[in-house]
Amino acid sequence: MTEINNELELYSIKGNVSAGKIMLFDRLVKLNLSEDEIKDKVVDEYEIMKPKHFIRSWNEYCKMKKYLRLR
Repeated sequence: MTEINNELELYSIKGNVSAGKIMLFDRLVKLNLSEDEIKDKVVDEYEIMKPKHFIRSWNEYCKMKKYLRLR
């Protein structure tokens, strides 16, 4: 199985916008936040994404997270 070991590999595969969202979600998950807590922060508190955009981005993160080995 392919592993993504650092941010540069992630950026080269997904591009800067998608990679940034994946890295954000990964860091928030490592802070032991649930999906609902992350959605509250990203959509409501900081207004980084709209609800539909969050769902698409979260689904993309869920597909990629099995490959991530970021610190």
